[in-house]
Amino acid sequence: MVFSVADAMANSNRDWIVDSGATSCMTGHIENLVDVHMLDEPRPRTVASGETMLSTSVGKALLLRDGYEVCVMQDVLYVKGLALNLVSVEAVSHNGMEISFKGVSCVIRSENGMTLEASR
Repeated sequence: MVFSVADAMANSNRDWIVDSGATSCMTGHIENLVDVHMLDEPRPRTVASGETMLSTSVGKALLLRDGYEVCVMQDVLYVKGLALNLVSVEAVSHNGMEISFKGVSCVIRSENGMTLEASR
């Protein structure tokens, strides 16, 4: 499932993939984050390919719809070299958002009731 955090941008650096297997939200693109701070020490992350990559920073990702902030994902890890941006079902649920699946669609509802929809 893919949705974009920026309107009218044909830039895969800004697309996010909903990943039911990820334990953390992660990006390989530091520009997708705000309020970024360095971790005390790098944290290893094993990605789907089995490769271990290091996260060095953490921040927030603002998810937009029609130019307006809809959701703020907390504790998003910056993993240099990660090609995709991953929305962890586990992490967003743990941070108070609701996520549901129906057919080929996915809906993420923020604590303020705003929604984002994604489809395959």
